[in-house]
Amino acid sequence: MGSVLNKAQAALKLVSNFELRGSVSDMTGLVIEGNGPFVPVGSQVLVHSGVQRIPAQVVGFRKDKILLMPYGEIQGVSPG
Repeated sequence: MGSVLNKAQAALKLVSNFELRGSVSDMTGLVIEGNGPFVPVGSQVLVHSGVQRIPAQVVGFRKDKILLMPYGEIQGVSPG
C-alpha cells in the first residue's frame, strides 16, 4: 500500500495546477514558522502578505511546524 501512496504523491508533484498551502503561525527574527505545507528542507515557497509575495526556503522543522528563511524583506507578514 505504501508503494501506491508514494507513486500517487510523485504523480501529484508533476501536476502543474497542484498547489500546497499552509499558514504563518509565528515569527522569530527572520525565521518564519508555518503550519505546512510539509515539503522537504531546501524547498522553495512563497509567503503571501497582502499583495506581496515573499520567496523563502524551508530550512528546518520544529515538531509539526516548518521553518522558513525569507530571501527578501518580511514587512507585513502576520500570523494566518
